[in-house]
Amino acid sequence: MKVTIDGIEYELNVEKAVNSGLLTRTSPKVGRGMKWRQKDGSTIYILAAPDSNTMALICTQDGNRWRDSRPVGDVVNLTPQEVKNVFGDFEKWEQVT
Repeated sequence: MKVTIDGIEYELNVEKAVNSGLLTRTSPKVGRGMKWRQKDGSTIYILAAPDSNTMALICTQDGNRWRDSRPVGDVVNLTPQEVKNVFGDFEKWEQVT
């Protein structure tokens, strides 16, 4: 990816920068239907909308919620604050593809 900073063009290897810890995602797109697991676990949760304006992580093995549903504005694109409210410590989670 080419980026320009102060008029100078650079080639940015995003994957390498992320892997080395030099580049971090500040506001990931998170929404209904995405699968997640805690980085130190194997249990998979799906981000679900129990109704039109709340989100919850639902365990795919037993159907239990990670925590109570939290209110959101848009179930397909949560704001960073909504992500924090739904997940708790978001840094402990990773998306499952």
